[in-house]
Amino acid sequence: MQLFILIAIAAVAGYFISRSRASKRIDETAASAASATKSAVTKTSDRLRGRPSGEQLTSWASGAGAEFLPQEFIDWLAGLDQEQLNAFTGALTDHMNSLGFGLKDLVEGKLDEEPEQVKSYSEAIAAYSRTYRQAHSG
Repeated sequence: MQLFILIAIAAVAGYFISRSRASKRIDETAASAASATKSAVTKTSDRLRGRPSGEQLTSWASGAGAEFLPQEFIDWLAGLDQEQLNAFTGALTDHMNSLGFGLKDLVEGKLDEEPEQVKSYSEAIAAYSRTYRQAHSG
């Protein structure tokens, strides 16, 4: 009888141990899938709206745009996490569109032959980013 009780206790303990490990793996897999799906949806949505990606903006700002933008903006932009970068890029794109500027054209290099226009875009970006940072700090 004692042997039966010990076997039953071991079986119940084994069941709970296996369930907790399995549920952790399932939770991790679900979180990973949700993150990948959110990222894919954001990228598709941005493409459909004509928005550059946050990575495109960061790459342009630290590369071709570096001569036109303040270093503190470039540093701030590079320090954003993915969610913050996506939020800023979306808000900046909407602002630039309201001014009649196509941010995607700028970051894709379509304006490289027009340095005065690049300068105008860059000044608008720098001004907007100062306001955006003040509104989103703290």
